[in-house]
Amino acid sequence: MLHAVESEARVIYSLMNTRKDIFPHIRFDYVQRACRDGRCVYEDGVVIIYQRYKRTVQLGTVRIPAGSVMLHQILSTYPKAAGRVFRRFCDAVGADVYLSVRESNVWARAFYEREGMTAIGTISWMQGALPGVIYWRANRAGLPFGSANVFSGGDGISLDKTANL
Repeated sequence: MLHAVESEARVIYSLMNTRKDIFPHIRFDYVQRACRDGRCVYEDGVVIIYQRYKRTVQLGTVRIPAGSVMLHQILSTYPKAAGRVFRRFCDAVGADVYLSVRESNVWARAFYEREGMTAIGTISWMQGALPGVIYWRANRAGLPFGSANVFSGGDGISLDKTANL
């Protein structure tokens, strides 16, 4: 897993701007902070922005425990790489992974289901006008957060580029 560095923020922001239909809310400073804070994976044309929850959070109908990882955005310029990078990310974080997606985004939902995620709840945005689905994937790697050769620094998820994942 390769984390983006702050100098790559402009490139990542440009990639996300190609999908304004999906990411209309993304601003450059958000991408820049995610890169600076070690919360942005950028590998093989795939961008994943995420965070580890420090406390239990209620998201829509789902209660997400502290220590879980929330995937905020994923974008792939090379669709064949998306599944591989996504699986490596999920395995490497050593925690359950959650995400929310628009109910109408059928392609993304099919991708998440192919990759082993389960729909476990609902959410809505824009005062209920935009329904969404919450997905979850259990920690399959069996690695506790902070395992040797997998993590170091950042918000607790900075993946070792030498780890054989």
